[in-house]
Amino acid sequence: MVESALYSEMEKTNSDNKTLCGIQPVKFANTRIHMKTSLAASKSLKDIVEQTKTGGEIDLLCRRKCDATNARLVAIEIKDQNETTESFDMAIKQAVAYSVFLVKLLRKSGTKTRENWLKIFGMQNQYKDKIVIEAAVAMPEGKTAPSYGGEIIKLASDEIVLHYIKIKNYVPGELIKDDVIFEHSFKGLCYKKKAVKDTTAKH
Repeated sequence: MVESALYSEMEKTNSDNKTLCGIQPVKFANTRIHMKTSLAASKSLKDIVEQTKTGGEIDLLCRRKCDATNARLVAIEIKDQNETTESFDMAIKQAVAYSVFLVKLLRKSGTKTRENWLKIFGMQNQYKDKIVIEAAVAMPEGKTAPSYGGEIIKLASDEIVLHYIKIKNYVPGELIKDDVIFEHSFKGLCYKKKAVKDTTAKH
């Protein structure tokens, strides 16, 4: 339900009733799928990240337009409940692990392979130098709150930026209603300024 709500929000075409502007899922063959990785990060709550035969998957891989010319990849970890046993701060470890995978995929690959991945991600005009991946957790408002929102993890010349998407007015297990709100820490999502009516008195 949470994943469907995120997709529905991102696919809105009118920014006036949209809180997650400028962000779209990365599609393969025009189809939304979970991005497979060689890392299994499901045990990251215990600080364990392993490279396994089956690996893991990024719940929602997106491309986010930060401003008029720059975009970033966003690895979103989705949770359907917000509990002390699986909090915002715990879940961000999975998103960070998958973000590190993306950095290494683009940084360590040969030139042609790197170009192919950037093309698949729709990022062929980006990441000419520094690679910046945004790691985010999306979960309902509940027992825990994120302690992050824009903090940066340095990886040599590259960066991972931590973000949250807090889903408000949603009861886990119930149908998503029209009044659901996505509170987030992204900056520059809706950078287009709206016209302001001039109320200055004319003499």
